[in-house]
Amino acid sequence: MNETVEEAVQRYSDHFMNQIEQIRAISGESADLFKKTLYCSVLDALSRSIFPRKRPRERFTSLVRRFGRWSYQDHVSLPHLIRVLQMCPDPAFEKLRMIANQKLGSWNAPWGSIRLDQDPTEDEISKLWPRRKEYQIPIEGVRLESLTHLQLLYSHRNSLVHELRILGYGMDIGDEPEPFYHDMSNISNSDEAPIETIELVYPVKFFEHLCTTVLTRLKEYFIKNNLNPYDYYRFGSYWIEKLN
Repeated sequence: MNETVEEAVQRYSDHFMNQIEQIRAISGESADLFKKTLYCSVLDALSRSIFPRKRPRERFTSLVRRFGRWSYQDHVSLPHLIRVLQMCPDPAFEKLRMIANQKLGSWNAPWGSIRLDQDPTEDEISKLWPRRKEYQIPIEGVRLESLTHLQLLYSHRNSLVHELRILGYGMDIGDEPEPFYHDMSNISNSDEAPIETIELVYPVKFFEHLCTTVLTRLKEYFIKNNLNPYDYYRFGSYWIEKLN
């Protein structure tokens, strides 16, 4: 008896939900690293079923944008923006640099409570960006879009998947469900003053919630559109996809 589309979608959803539950159960010293890496692999796998013709970055970010329900995906990380503006002393960026520094100076929150709603949106920053063509090129290879949390998430995904490494020095403490910033002081043994940094953290719970949200909404989308997700993968004995 042939499987209906709805049955195939349910089987697909059950499979990935089971994977998510097994990832959640991982324990040990490197549990957070392993969990984040595997959750990114789940998102990669899901992206194949909905955007099979896109390149990896576009597949991943398109999936999160369309199905992730992440409120702050188009917000620009203010500490990252300020760092870029520090590397470009051009007076054309003076107004934006001053506003960005003033906004960062208004951040006055205790440990772990600097939320992404403190970050400006890409549209807000774009309105302050110099309009001349010469300023539309990347600064040190970094575009404004690269500073959005959606693109930073993909950068984090790359570090996890390709290097098994969490970016930055932030500490994922407790069961925080949403990304946040925290202050950090790097104290040396010398007489020099400690280096103060603002660390961005995408916690484990955020990755888990993103996976379950995407999977739930994908399931609804496939059923509504009468699409079988298995049609967009190739299965077979050969390790070269085109041979199957």
